[in-house]
Amino acid sequence: MLRSIALETSGRIVDVGRWALETACQQMAEWHALDSSIGISVNVSGCQRDSDVVVADVRHASEVSHLKAGALTIEVTESSLLRSRTTAARRLKQLRELSVKVAIDDFGTGYSSLAYLRDLHDQDRPRVP
Repeated sequence: MLRSIALETSGRIVDVGRWALETACQQMAEWHALDSSIGISVNVSGCQRDSDVVVADVRHASEVSHLKAGALTIEVTESSLLRSRTTAARRLKQLRELSVKVAIDDFGTGYSSLAYLRDLHDQDRPRVP
């Protein structure tokens, strides 16, 4: 737990998250080459979601791995979306334009208003813990 907090506060979580995303996409593409049709979900930290490069990182990981469109789901926590609804809505829209599914992780542990979900209508589904 302390390591993840240190990664968040130092901003290094963006680099670790980029590595995890690239590795997950590469593995999933290898499984798809073996005729698997399963998808994969990758958690994105609040720092990653707030980063200007998160959409580029997702695009790069998908393109380099040749991952099938629609096979990747990005999970973001409800609390990370609350920090800036306008920015969150814009980034979620950009991710959806890449055929990436978006799931709200830990929905119901924070603010959790159904009206709030309308503001962020580009997510595919909330995930209830």
